[in-house]
Amino acid sequence: MLDMIENKRRWLPLVAGVCLVMASLGLSANLLMYMIFQHQKGFFDVRPLVYINMMLCIFFVIFGTFQIIFLRKIKNYINQIETLEETVYRDLSWTDIDRL
Repeated sequence: MLDMIENKRRWLPLVAGVCLVMASLGLSANLLMYMIFQHQKGFFDVRPLVYINMMLCIFFVIFGTFQIIFLRKIKNYINQIETLEETVYRDLSWTDIDRL
């Protein structure tokens, strides 16, 4: 189980970073599309696409933030497990458990 947590610990910063980069790129594209097509009147209205893009970007920002928070919690749990392992190893090495 600890190996699975370590594996997730390696991938989560990448996932959070990708989400936050995608959100910033999407918001930039959203702003650009809004500025270009703001005064356009006609058959093809871009405003619904802008709103959909904005909602997706907000979703990515929220998802990336939750991933970063989850990563910090996992880091704290792993540190606690490592200190527990060190304590158990020290206690067992002092009692000469090998004689049993």
